[in-house]
Amino acid sequence: MKKYLFIFVFCFSCLVANAQLLWQISGNGVSAKSYLLATDQLTDQSFFDSIPNLFKIYGQCSQLITEFEYNDSIMHMILLKAALLPDTTNLKKLYNTEEYNLLKEAVQLYLNLPIEQIGQLKPIYINELLRQQIIIKWADYNPDRSSDNFFQRIAIEQGMPMIGLDTTNEVVYIHYEREPLPWQQQELLRTIKYPEKEIQQAKTISRYYQNGKLNEIAYQVQMPDNQTSISYSDYKVYAARNKEWVKKLEPYLKEGNQMIVLNCIYLGGDDGLIAQLRKAGYKVKPVNK
Repeated sequence: MKKYLFIFVFCFSCLVANAQLLWQISGNGVSAKSYLLATDQLTDQSFFDSIPNLFKIYGQCSQLITEFEYNDSIMHMILLKAALLPDTTNLKKLYNTEEYNLLKEAVQLYLNLPIEQIGQLKPIYINELLRQQIIIKWADYNPDRSSDNFFQRIAIEQGMPMIGLDTTNEVVYIHYEREPLPWQQQELLRTIKYPEKEIQQAKTISRYYQNGKLNEIAYQVQMPDNQTSISYSDYKVYAARNKEWVKKLEPYLKEGNQMIVLNCIYLGGDDGLIAQLRKAGYKVKPVNK
């Protein structure tokens, strides 16, 4: 009897873990159900095959809602301009000689570029470039197979309508202006000095994600001793944005049949999008419970 009980508990745990990545949104006067899917940068797109009913549900939805429009070329041009430092300064002025040499070595190692080519870019932008190359090198990350942008690519290929929740100005703020310049400087130095912390956090988030533990991801980011590029201050910015996202989602949720695909960092915890949707009166529950 104990043997069969163990098998039942194990199988049920696996099902619930997967179900906690795909959520159904109903109630609050909506005409049809919509769906919310968590993604992860480090997790391969093949992982989606383990989530029951995911592709069937995606095929029934009328449009994709994501953080911002994936193929908006104008937005990408604006973002690149926003990544530039003021004309009056550059990286060499922001760092002392020792720090600048560390940065120079890291840029050459991970980006294979002379630092002069990126000397006018904001530290927060360089930090994201370095962080991505670090996890590509040491954490088996393949951007072309990431679950994080899989459905955006599919929507473009299939001609499915895609809606971005953030305006261009909001994307600029989140990516390049949410941290004061001195914070950006120190965060970039920490990434260069302690790349293993970035790798470990990415792997930890991925492990929690693949076990459907969205709340644990939020708590991991909020930990007081978390000194990585995604930390407590970032989560507070995301929490404030989640409240605005709920308001922006309202007309789409009333219409129904929406597929909302967002990174797992935004969804869990007391201030995550799931909690904010419930506070607004929606019923949010796992699809395959």
